[in-house]
Amino acid sequence: MCAARHPDLIPQASGTLGTALLERLNTAGRGPAPQEPPDGRIERRLYQRLPMALPLRLVRVAGQVVSGARLVTRDVSSSGVRFEAPFPMEPDTPIELEIELLDGPLGGRRLQMLVDAHIVRVDGPGPEDGGFGWTEFAASFDEIRFHREDAEMAVAHSDAAAD
Repeated sequence: MCAARHPDLIPQASGTLGTALLERLNTAGRGPAPQEPPDGRIERRLYQRLPMALPLRLVRVAGQVVSGARLVTRDVSSSGVRFEAPFPMEPDTPIELEIELLDGPLGGRRLQMLVDAHIVRVDGPGPEDGGFGWTEFAASFDEIRFHREDAEMAVAHSDAAAD
């Protein structure tokens, strides 16, 4: 089972920073039943999106490796992410992402969220733009894994590589 499809289930790794983030994402948006936003749309989300500008790397799109696709999240929830990219993708396209949660300089820790997901919504350049420009995507998480690297792990790893 995946936390994305079953948001009340947190992966077994209690006490880790990644689990703490998922717990925060799961509980941050809980509250009363969804209400109608000011613009008149009906809000269907069970969990709110948290505005977060985190480094995001698109690793694969539809099974094909993507090089140089370093992007930034616009917001994140326990079940998905919203971001922009300068190339087209269609709804239901499977993608693989790396989202940087911690990046080392403070305390030497690095934590990445490795995600298998699929595109659920596309809002972007229309025919009037010739289809060129940045497009906003919403993706739903299918599988979430965490990769943690501490300063000691990085030093030990680089020492081993030098031998």
